[in-house]
Amino acid sequence: PQVEDFGIVPLEAMSVGCPVIAYAEGGALETVIDKKTGLFFSNQTKESLQDAISRFEKMSFDEAFIKEHVKKFSEKVFKDKMFSYIADKWEQWQNKL
Repeated sequence: PQVEDFGIVPLEAMSVGCPVIAYAEGGALETVIDKKTGLFFSNQTKESLQDAISRFEKMSFDEAFIKEHVKKFSEKVFKDKMFSYIADKWEQWQNKL
C-alpha cells in the first residue's frame, strides 16, 4: 500500500495471515514488522518495488504469527487501552484535588 495515516490496508491483509509489501512510510511502519509480517520498500519507484517483490518471493512467513500480530490492533484492544488511559488520567486528576 501507499502512505496511510494508520496502515489499515496492511492490517486487513495480515488479518488472514497474508504478508504484505508496503512502502516504508506512514502507518505501515507501526503495523508491519519488516521481514516478519511483510516487507518494506523504501522508494516509490518501479525498481524499488520490483526489488522488494523479488526479495519477497524468496522469503517465507509464519501465517500464525502474522494473524497473532494483527490482534494487537483489534477494536477490543483499542477500547481496553483507551479505557485504561482515561481511568489512569482520571485517578491522577482526582489525587490532585
